[in-house]
Amino acid sequence: YTACGTDPDQYVQLINAFYESMQEQGKLLSQNSVSGSTVTAADISYSDFRASTRTPLRILMIDELPAVIDDLKRHPEGKGVLLNLNRILREGRSLGHIVVAASQTLEKATLDIIARENFVYKVALRIESEYQNGIMLGAEAAANGFNACDIPKDPEYIGVAYVKDDTGGDPLRVRFPYFPDEQIADIMNRHLQAQQSAAPTVAATEPEDSKFDLDDLDDTDTL
Repeated sequence: YTACGTDPDQYVQLINAFYESMQEQGKLLSQNSVSGSTVTAADISYSDFRASTRTPLRILMIDELPAVIDDLKRHPEGKGVLLNLNRILREGRSLGHIVVAASQTLEKATLDIIARENFVYKVALRIESEYQNGIMLGAEAAANGFNACDIPKDPEYIGVAYVKDDTGGDPLRVRFPYFPDEQIADIMNRHLQAQQSAAPTVAATEPEDSKFDLDDLDDTDTL
């Protein structure tokens, strides 16, 4: 990742910057579409976004979405930021800017603030109530056999979830790969080593602790 926010002021900065990046990329895509001598239907439709070095795919990841929204509601600039977040959800996919949001619990009021219909894919891991199952998968999902409350707590079922897209069809039951903490720490350390080897050498600036261990990983079993 290129930036990370852990307090409301940083949330404001990151979401606004992501929105501005989306706007700028939209201008570039528009310029590309009219640069030739003829214009085709594909030139004026961004529904099939194709990333390039000039217009890359960018991802905004939000963990514990309800807490972030609550913080923004209390922030002086929060109302405008939430409007920008909704614009990103509405327009961003076609402009190479997508949002991945996660939460351990979810209320309808939270998703109403950010227009839940603009999330193309909804993923329900094991949850505790059919009410939340209905929020994620649809009001009739449990009655039709798509109930994330029924996913067993057994470790063998870690990563099992229901996925619903915006086509209106039935949810799909899937299983995501499970990565134990030891493997996550190993991946992070290898990435950190690659970053350090690529960076210019600066005398006396080596960090005191440049390695992750299991104690550094908090809530790694939560999506």
